[in-house]
Amino acid sequence: MRERLRGSLFIFIIQSAVLLLLLERWWPTFNGLGPSIWISMLLVGAAAAAIAATRESARIEAEARPVTEVSPRSQFGIVVLHWGADVLTLSIIPTVMVSSVAYLLVAAFGYGYFDWGYPLYALLFGIAMVLLGKVAARLFAGRVIAPLVAFVLAVYAWMYTIVTSAHADTWTMFDRAALLFVVLLAALLFVGLLLAYRASEKRAAAVAGLTLVGFVALVFIGGSIHVYNYPRVPTADPECVTVASDSICVWPEDEPLLPGLVAQLERAQALEAAAGIERPSIVFAEPGYDGASRGGHRMTVAPVEGGASLRSAQGFVAPAVDTHTGFPQCVDGNSTGEDFDRHFQVADLMTAYVIGDMADDSWATSSPEMDAWRLQVGQVLEEWPEADRVAWLGEQLAHYNEYCEFSGEIAQ
Repeated sequence: MRERLRGSLFIFIIQSAVLLLLLERWWPTFNGLGPSIWISMLLVGAAAAAIAATRESARIEAEARPVTEVSPRSQFGIVVLHWGADVLTLSIIPTVMVSSVAYLLVAAFGYGYFDWGYPLYALLFGIAMVLLGKVAARLFAGRVIAPLVAFVLAVYAWMYTIVTSAHADTWTMFDRAALLFVVLLAALLFVGLLLAYRASEKRAAAVAGLTLVGFVALVFIGGSIHVYNYPRVPTADPECVTVASDSICVWPEDEPLLPGLVAQLERAQALEAAAGIERPSIVFAEPGYDGASRGGHRMTVAPVEGGASLRSAQGFVAPAVDTHTGFPQCVDGNSTGEDFDRHFQVADLMTAYVIGDMADDSWATSSPEMDAWRLQVGQVLEEWPEADRVAWLGEQLAHYNEYCEFSGEIAQ
C-alpha cells in the first residue's frame, strides 16, 4: 500500500509542478487553466504508464513462482483488484486532487472560468496510460524495456489523442469528442489486457502485441486528422461591438459585461477628442484574442465579473497616457521621480473619469498622497457639468502631451 501511495504522491507532485511552471501563462487568462492541465499530462501520463508497467512486470514475475495454491477465479479477482488500485492511485486520486485545488484557487483569487472537459480528459487519459503500461508489461518481459516502451507510447498518445495549441488560449473551448476518443482507447487497452491475462503464456504476448499495434493505429488515425487545424479544440467566436472607430471583443459568456465596457470606452474616446489626440483604430479584447485579425492594433482589456472595472478602465486609458504609446517624450529611462509622478497623476485622473465616478474611493495606488489629491480634484469635478468636466480634462491632457507639464491645479 505504501508503494502505491508513494506513486500517487509522485504523480501529484509532477502535475502540481507543471501547473506551477505554467502559472504565469494560465492565471491571467479566462480559459488557461484547462489547457495547462492537459499540458501537464505529457509527464503525468508517461510516468503513470512507466510505473504501471514496472508494477505489472513485478506481478508477472511473482505469478511465475506462486507460494500457495490459489483458484483461478480467486487469482483473477486479486489481479483485477491490483489493476483497480493502480488506476486509483496513479490516475484518479492525483488528478482529482490537483484539479480541485486549481479550481478552488481560481474561484477564490482568479477570474474567468474552469472548463471541466480538460480535467475529465486528464483523468480518462491517465486511466488509459495505466492500462497501456500493463499491456506493455504483458508483451515485453523484464522491468526495463516494458516501462521504456510504455513511456514512449504514452508520449506519442499525448501528442495525438487531443490536438490543441500548447498554450492558454482564451478563445478555444474543449470539444467533448476527445473524451469519446480516449474512452475508446481505454476500452481497447482494457479488453486487450484482459485477453492477454486469460490467454496462455505464448498467446499472451501475441494478444498484447496486437493490442499495442491497434492502440498505435487508432491514435494515428484519430489524432492525425488534419493536425494543424486542431480538430478537437474548436475556436469560439467572440462577441464584439463597434464603438466609433474602435471595437470591444469579449468571451461569449461575458456578453453581459459589454454595456459597462462600452460606456467606459465612450468616456475614454471623449477625453481623447477633447485633447485632440488622434490614433488608429484599436480592438480592445479579453486576454488571448489577437486584435490584428480585426484590422486594429492589439490591446488587451480584462473585465471582471459584475461589469466594467478599474482594470478595464486602465486598459481604455492606456492609448492616451501609456508611456509606450502616448507620451514617450515625457517619461523614458532617464526620467526622474517627478516625471513619473506627473505621468501617473494624469493617468489616474483620466482613469477615474473613465470609471464613471471621479469621487470613487474604492481603489487606490501605492501613493496615499496622490490618491488624496485625485479624490480632492475628483470631488470638485463631480460637481461640474459633464461638458465642462470633459473640456478641463482634455485641456490638461493636451497640455501634458505638448509640454510634459501638469500642475493639477483646479478652481474650487
